[in-house]
Amino acid sequence: TGLLSRRGLRGTTPVPQLILEPGYRVRWRFKAGGAINRSSPALGADGTVYIGRWDRHLHAVLADGRPRWRLETGEFVTSSPAVGPDGPVYIAS
Repeated sequence: TGLLSRRGLRGTTPVPQLILEPGYRVRWRFKAGGAINRSSPALGADGTVYIGRWDRHLHAVLADGRPRWRLETGEFVTSSPAVGPDGPVYIAS
């Protein structure tokens, strides 16, 4: 398992997301393309990382860093995603 961290200041220009393993070796990068405010990532049982953004999308990123899908929410994602016990992803938008 790794630690998801963000470089840069909240609400600034696009910030790459990094998955870091022990010893700080970068496993993969995900360029968000914009600010990620008020949202921490959530990790699914299959290793998918879910990221809510103020671009009005929920992003799913595979365990190897490739985008899985993107869902338009219609409004800003104002909370961190939560993954339910059987796999559904919940957000507030």
